[in-house]
Amino acid sequence: MLREEIARYIAQELNEFTWDENIFVDHMAKDPAEAAAVIGSDSPDGDFWMPNYRVEGLQIIVRSGRLPTWAQNRGEEIYDLLHGMSNQKMGDNWEIISMQAIAGGPTPLGRDDSGRFRFSFNFTMEVLKNGS
Repeated sequence: MLREEIARYIAQELNEFTWDENIFVDHMAKDPAEAAAVIGSDSPDGDFWMPNYRVEGLQIIVRSGRLPTWAQNRGEEIYDLLHGMSNQKMGDNWEIISMQAIAGGPTPLGRDDSGRFRFSFNFTMEVLKNGS
């Protein structure tokens, strides 16, 4: 799954994240307070003439406990890592042709039910799936 490969890539590149401990796919675990989630989002249709080509949407949510700065700073780091990515292999089956952020950076979502600060940002990416 592409979202899992992206979450693993973030954990590999940024020291603040450890795969499946504080970065998750398609959900945000209750703990730890400082965490991130990689979630699929709406995207335009792909090209039916190119069955391995897709246009996909991606949402990143970053959360922190007592102060918003951890989430905001980690969000900026993830944004800088992913925005403008091109020709990047992800796992064995995916290549990101291009990835662009939809907005200028992490946007505050307010606090969750436990009072933790959350930030969100979205990307559109063109990808090729290998082995289809």
